[in-house]
Amino acid sequence: MSSQGLLQRIPPATRALCGIMITWFLIMGVLGTNPLSPQNEDLLKYGALFGPLVFEGQSFRLISSLFVHVGLLHLFFNTYILYMIGRDLERLYGPLHFLLIFFFSGLTGTLLSLWHHPIAIVAGASGAIFGLAGAAIAFYIRLPEGHFKEIFKGWRNSLLSFIVLNIVIGLVLPMIDQFGHLGGLLGGFFLGLLIAKPSFKKKTALLPVILVILFIIFSVTSPPHWLPITAKTDYALYQARLALNERKLADAEIYLKRILDREPDQMDANFLLGAVYFDQNKLAQSEEVLERALSKNPDPPYESDTLLLLLHLALQQGHIHTAQERLTAFEKKYPQDPRIADLRALFNEATQNQVKEF
Repeated sequence: MSSQGLLQRIPPATRALCGIMITWFLIMGVLGTNPLSPQNEDLLKYGALFGPLVFEGQSFRLISSLFVHVGLLHLFFNTYILYMIGRDLERLYGPLHFLLIFFFSGLTGTLLSLWHHPIAIVAGASGAIFGLAGAAIAFYIRLPEGHFKEIFKGWRNSLLSFIVLNIVIGLVLPMIDQFGHLGGLLGGFFLGLLIAKPSFKKKTALLPVILVILFIIFSVTSPPHWLPITAKTDYALYQARLALNERKLADAEIYLKRILDREPDQMDANFLLGAVYFDQNKLAQSEEVLERALSKNPDPPYESDTLLLLLHLALQQGHIHTAQERLTAFEKKYPQDPRIADLRALFNEATQNQVKEF
């Protein structure tokens, strides 16, 4: 069969989506992106999903990320599976409904992905493809019982095998976005139930189509204020650490205070704010924040660093007795910590200086 004949056998919407993915990948390559292992900066430059940028108003990434792929192999698998599912599914739903399912399930996939890990870089059409598989299952469910449904049973079983296999692979390979797949699968399944036409009459389900289009437009044009507190906290922590790395202490303080206004006991924010106050020479405020954090979280992730910073604060303020207590507590809890020798030397030096000054 000629290549022209093969293209004619691919329905138009499926052909267009595969074409856009391939074209976008080629553009990235021509403009300097490594086609085998693109850098994060390149993925972000060409539209990958990244929570901090979405929070800053780039909501279009919820859709644009569907057409960005992490290397040639990623592109090959996604376009091949899109072709395999799309060539049949598009004929059952029609091009308009097929495109709505693709974009709607892609969007529900990226939304759930953003909800779960807002500071991860996410790219690829896998969520939308899972949505097409979900819509295919929905179509089978809507079919009336009888011989015709039996014909579709093998197709259904293949799709279920595809879904289960990819879930298992996702459990083995941590870089795979399981939440994006799940969001796409659920979105495609429920939309498929709404607009499936088992009688094969290609009538447009007008109300669901309008609602889905409005939902997509709203999602890609509005900042995601609906995200849960945990996602907002992750975003603010990311921005605070970025500001700290650039020594923008005032900016870091603003982000951290926003977190603590919502979650006063958030340990990461308390520790970082204590560190900011320490660098700003606001020693009393730093000590207050860190002491409060330790009292609320007796065994936090940053406990050793918090105790260490409190010890430095006591020495800075000349509170030798307090510093002695904190050093003893640190040595008792972390006897193998390699910093103990330096801490002991620092404490002895501070003690000698105080004696000389006296």
